[in-house]
Amino acid sequence: MTTRPPQLELTQEAQQRNGSGRRLERAAIADKLTRIRRGAYVEAAEWSSLTPDEQHLGRIEATRRAARKEPVFSHESAAVIHGIPLLSAPPKLPHTTVAHGRAKTNGAVTRTHQELSNRDIVTLEGGLRVTSLVRTVIDLAALGTPLGARIAVDHVRRHRSVTVDELRETLDAVGRIRGVRQARLAIDRSSAQCDSPLETLVLVRCRDLGFARPAQQVEIQGNNGRTYRADFGWLDGRILLEADGRTKYRDPEMLAGREADEIVWQEKRREDAIRGTCDAFARVSWKDAWHGRGLEQQLIAIGVPRPRRRAATLTF
Repeated sequence: MTTRPPQLELTQEAQQRNGSGRRLERAAIADKLTRIRRGAYVEAAEWSSLTPDEQHLGRIEATRRAARKEPVFSHESAAVIHGIPLLSAPPKLPHTTVAHGRAKTNGAVTRTHQELSNRDIVTLEGGLRVTSLVRTVIDLAALGTPLGARIAVDHVRRHRSVTVDELRETLDAVGRIRGVRQARLAIDRSSAQCDSPLETLVLVRCRDLGFARPAQQVEIQGNNGRTYRADFGWLDGRILLEADGRTKYRDPEMLAGREADEIVWQEKRREDAIRGTCDAFARVSWKDAWHGRGLEQQLIAIGVPRPRRRAATLTF
């Protein structure tokens, strides 16, 4: 699990201690507690400070505590547990997978009915049961959006060393499920060199817009003698593009104890060293790539080869 869930206060435990759970209800009415599902509360100040992923982990833990037996969390919930990036915020309801014939989705949890093999389920610290990393990616790739499928597949190939063969083998073992063609396409077109969802988006948009597929993680000898890597390159590195997401300026892991303004300064010096070694250099943001037009204009301006026609619609 990427982080620990928030501290829960449960009506059932309050009743066992005090004979009543009314204190929790009164605290929720007074906005001191936030009710995250029936009988489960979190300190309001703590809850509001959590990221969407952390809040979802709280709902997962509350679901576990309410269940008679350990559920198997899957799909977006499993993605949050494994640290696989999602294209949008996780859903309000935790997602579980149950065998055919079991209870249907209710107001507290979403259930998918399908059979899972022993290899499809892993048990984590504290007894948390979740679909395996590879099975989670297959479920996301099959039932999510095409772009979300690529983001999930690229992430586990780059950051978790999952191979194409492992993904294909698991997909074949799953058998006939809805979305199998989309999942196979995401695997076939995937890249093990995308460091972030934005880099995946740029690759997808290059295909949508008809531009040549770039080389990735291109090594460049800067004019200061240091070696750098650019996210994308064309024409043997004469044209370079950087995917300029905000994560590098906000994520504590990427900041590594440095202030954001220090990162900005280092990026500027790095860019200055690279610009002198190529014919054209540009940066692209998520907004530019998402809508397509901004990226298209940049790629045209820096002279990226365009061997195909623009697709009628963009991939989402």
